Amino acid sequence: MSAELDDAILEAACDVLAAQGYRGFSFDAVARAAGTTRPAIYRRWEKREDLLLAALDHIMRVHSADADVARILAGASDEDLRGLIDKMLESFVAIVADRRVSAVSIAVSAAMYEDPELRALAQAHHYDRRKPLEAVLGLARDRGLLRGDIPLDDLIHIFVGAVQYRSNMLVEPITREYAANVLKLLMV
Repeated sequence: MSAELDDAILEAACDVLAAQGYRGFSFDAVARAAGTTRPAIYRRWEKREDLLLAALDHIMRVHSADADVARILAGASDEDLRGLIDKMLESFVAIVADRRVSAVSIAVSAAMYEDPELRALAQAHHYDRRKPLEAVLGLARDRGLLRGDIPLDDLIHIFVGAVQYRSNMLVEPITREYAANVLKLLMV
């Protein structure tokens, strides 16, 4: 299998999701947009949901960083931890600032309300992908760098919610300063 074709299919899947939403997201539509065939897609992803999750990872540039995060955290000073949080913040801002990411996020979120199976699948996928963030923020909270009076899940939801509200609901740009200000509310 070709890495170039994989990338073309994932790019096309993101384009279809952004333009047509989950209802318009089909192997036929993605194949047309990628300039390939349905069988070529089926050889890589058996179900539409598998392609959707791969497209979400692709557009959000999410790669399993568990091993890297664990290695970094093993001997991390407080300054190292702050630097890692800063890098994660920059990455998150870049992802959310991408209008196509917002369109895909909105399309998938809307479809989740109508499809309980998709909701369960997307939520499980999301929670799995945020484990590195939880590890970093959990250690930061344990060391007294983040507020300890708020559960970790809530800290994450407050940050992500504030950023996505501004991006997706108000359609206002996400700047590094804005995201840093939201993060400051959660820091000690």
